[in-house]
Amino acid sequence: ALYLSQARYGNSEGQTRIHKFALGSGKPAYRGSADLMGYLWNRGQVDFRLSEKDDMLRVVTTLYTGDSSDIRDHQLTILQEASNDLRLEQISVLPNKNRPAEIGKPNEDLYGVRFLDDRLYLVSFEQIDPLYVLDLTNPADPYMAGELEIPGFSDFLHPVNNNLLLGVGQSAQNQGLVKLSLFNVTDISNPSELTTLLLGKEDSWNYSEAQYNRHAFTYLQQADGSDRLTVPVQSSYNSEENGYVNENRLYLMEINGKENAAAASLDLIGDIIASPAPNENWYGGQHRSVIHDDAVYFLSGDYIWSALWTAPSQQTGPQ
Repeated sequence: ALYLSQARYGNSEGQTRIHKFALGSGKPAYRGSADLMGYLWNRGQVDFRLSEKDDMLRVVTTLYTGDSSDIRDHQLTILQEASNDLRLEQISVLPNKNRPAEIGKPNEDLYGVRFLDDRLYLVSFEQIDPLYVLDLTNPADPYMAGELEIPGFSDFLHPVNNNLLLGVGQSAQNQGLVKLSLFNVTDISNPSELTTLLLGKEDSWNYSEAQYNRHAFTYLQQADGSDRLTVPVQSSYNSEENGYVNENRLYLMEINGKENAAAASLDLIGDIIASPAPNENWYGGQHRSVIHDDAVYFLSGDYIWSALWTAPSQQTGPQ
């Protein structure tokens, strides 16, 4: 199926209209629509707020309440095709009268969202980063199974396997550093943070394009059970020698021991620095990477740097 979303304005909370088209032989066929409270757009990668499973659509929206003490609420809605007309009918919504607990604390924005089979992972943030795990096993009665409160937040969530979850975001304790967190979600009622890595340069402004664009995040499973991943980080700071500096690096990391979630580790291998960068502007352009066997290629702006995974400091470029 193909789903289209349409923001609809006119009331304080806002609405989103969802249209469903069946795909198959011949032209797409219209199957129905539904109006949901709230909007899809906000921080992060918005299309992760929708997920289809077993012909049911799961959607996370954000409602603006107009209440300064709690300006936004977040809602999960599960839809399926109506049996007697062209309509998407509501199977369930969370929160509801039987499960009234809000998703997120008052005034918290929604950052990372990721559906994985019968689970929904959510990260909200204002001062503390709660990771919520929702159980969607029964679509008629989804519920919040567990939560974890830690400093910082994750914009982008990536499932490593059924028991491990990776988050890419920002650190709160070390302001301005990019934070990678590896979570153990084996017991969804009691998720835990196994380990973290802080990327970037201290006393500077750091961000990763992977927080907002999954194409900047590269992940490769290995036959030996370890996984390789790369995340670009741009650091901006003032230097006595060179004035205002933009520095683009590609960090190389591994997840090891993932077969035993409690003992899994997130390990920093090294980095490739896009320097010197010819004709670089203040932004530096897009950042992409490719892992091919032991070779790593880092595209920063219009130029490519490369190195071997086993020796990232011995880089070549720009080309």
